Amino acid sequence: VVFQNYFQNSSQGILIAENSEFVTISDNDIDNTILEHGMYLDAGISNLTVLGNRVRNTKGIGIKLQNYDQLDYPDYICHNIVISNNIVENAGTVTDENGTPSGYTAAAGDGIMINNTNNEAPYLLVAKNVVVTGNIVRNAKQHGINIRHIEGGVISNNMINNTEYTGIYISHSKETNVSHNVIKETKENGILIESNNNLLNVSFNILESPGTKNISNEDRISGIKLVESANYEISVKHNKIRGHNDMTWGIFSEGGAGQPTHEIESNVVLNPRYTDYRFIDNTKKLRILRNNYKNIQNSPGEEL
Repeated sequence: VVFQNYFQNSSQGILIAENSEFVTISDNDIDNTILEHGMYLDAGISNLTVLGNRVRNTKGIGIKLQNYDQLDYPDYICHNIVISNNIVENAGTVTDENGTPSGYTAAAGDGIMINNTNNEAPYLLVAKNVVVTGNIVRNAKQHGINIRHIEGGVISNNMINNTEYTGIYISHSKETNVSHNVIKETKENGILIESNNNLLNVSFNILESPGTKNISNEDRISGIKLVESANYEISVKHNKIRGHNDMTWGIFSEGGAGQPTHEIESNVVLNPRYTDYRFIDNTKKLRILRNNYKNIQNSPGEEL
């Protein structure tokens, strides 16, 4: 148990060694890590609870859980992970002795990140049974919550405000639910559904003012972006997305052979720069069912 500590101006806040078991990190304050992350949770940790901590001004990531493939340790799999009710502010930003921001590392500025850091695919290890809920992430210099390589996940009821890139980034996930998050003022997508997801549900999220960055790659400043690259059984339903003339489209879907089955249903889109939805795959017709767009084999409905 790591409980009620205060760490300031250290190289790293809290580091939990690989293959640790039954770890609780609760009610700690971490302020201004000048070298790396607020919390560095290494490979193979099981039965981990990160609850009610406050992490501010980290040169690296606020809270990082890491897997990486090792031939010598094939069983180093993180499982039974709860990251809940933490406050992470200014990830990627460090301050000087007067509290003035003195620089940031954008490439390492996620608020909360779960990842397999192996450099090459295929990625062998994933984190299993992961809950990331009730966290507040503000002013992250990269993504608010960055989820990669998990199996069985719930990402819900988080509040994310003012990120340099996306609010929630998700890739290489399986059997994961992303729901009831409030995401406000993201420079790029509110939610980015990247590649290699299977059985992913993105629903009942509120996105306010996504896509405020002035960039030429307009799909990156849509509310929700769904990438065509090995994405199977993707559901995007009941989200509320409101732009303020910066957001290009509410939902941008690439479609194509790498995105064979997806549902986009009952979303509310307000104030896009162009249109509510953009589908760029012209190789197959979408089906409309109860005024919702689907790409499901043998689904009833009118073809478009």
